[in-house]
Amino acid sequence: MRTTHCYYGIFFFVSIAMHHASLRASFWEDAKTWVQGWYKKHHEVIDQQYRCIPNSSLSIKNPHGSIHIESAWTENNIVLSAKKSGQSLQALKACDIVHYETNNGASITLETVHHDTQSCATVDYTLIVPAHVKNINLELEDGSIIMSDYQGTITALTEHGNIDIHTCTGAITAEITAKGSIFINQAEGPVTATTCKGPITIMQSQNNVTAKTHCGRIRVYCKQLLPQHELWLQTKNGLIQLYAPTTINARLRAKTEYGTFSSQLPVTVNEFTTLLDTSAWKRFRQEISGILGVSGDARVSLYSRDSNIEIKKIEA
Repeated sequence: MRTTHCYYGIFFFVSIAMHHASLRASFWEDAKTWVQGWYKKHHEVIDQQYRCIPNSSLSIKNPHGSIHIESAWTENNIVLSAKKSGQSLQALKACDIVHYETNNGASITLETVHHDTQSCATVDYTLIVPAHVKNINLELEDGSIIMSDYQGTITALTEHGNIDIHTCTGAITAEITAKGSIFINQAEGPVTATTCKGPITIMQSQNNVTAKTHCGRIRVYCKQLLPQHELWLQTKNGLIQLYAPTTINARLRAKTEYGTFSSQLPVTVNEFTTLLDTSAWKRFRQEISGILGVSGDARVSLYSRDSNIEIKKIEA
């Protein structure tokens, strides 16, 4: 009899649990539907072309949204496809893309203007830019930047978002003032990359590189370093990894306050006199000054306050 009551009790509690589970599932399904409905956005696509004379400059200011640029043709037009997204039709109507020129078309500006800051829409730009545009300046507050196949000078700035630049031959300045990552691949010109909080990766660099971050890893793959070139990598909190060919020749200065330094490439240490005590061995692990290769015509400076510094060998 007690066994029967026990079975009934178990059945009762299981039934109650299943009932509450069903209620919870129903509640979360209703909540999910409500949230999806609340976040459902209205969209509008704007397709436009703008006249572009040779050696002109292009500036884009887009507070909320991304910018994607390719430079793969020789036409004298900038082709724009912009997607506006908002939570209401009013938000879309309160957002315009303004185009204006100065100096007879030598300077072109595209700007997203929000007439109502309480109902901001996001605008994602996709552009095809003529190869003869000499420089491009991009400014965002909340959004990412992607660029490829461009020969001119690039200045890219965003507050929150990532910056990806591929196969560009001109000078590159990329900066993230708050949080985001920078990735630059196959840059023939000098590179300056700065983040506040986020990693920096530079692949196949062939010119001067300056990479600085307050908090984030820095990784640089150096394809070549000519005598007049300089690498300057600095982070307060983050690992620094420099991948360099065995043919590199440069004057080296590397220092870490609380990490350690290591190198797979031979370093000729500058001559100095010291006692071989605990302090000296600690200095060897954290600070080095000398020559990579056989001469010091180029310069490599590496600094990380809290993390390690590593020089890795790659084949030339």
